[in-house]
Amino acid sequence: MFMELVTWEEGSNVYQCWFNKKKLIKVLNSLGVSNWKLFLYNYQADDTQMVMDEFEKRGWKYKKETLMF
Repeated sequence: MFMELVTWEEGSNVYQCWFNKKKLIKVLNSLGVSNWKLFLYNYQADDTQMVMDEFEKRGWKYKKETLMF
């Protein structure tokens, strides 16, 4: 599953992240999100950071590409 993180600060980076779908759904369920499709349709940059933090806390890997903003 693909998510994007943009901080909208000048000179900052844009991150494109790919998460394992099953693990992403487990993280979202643990955070109280029951409809992951709706979440992905409406997520904000803070949500992406929260998911990244949860994956790191659990020791799960994900792909992250940095793009210049």
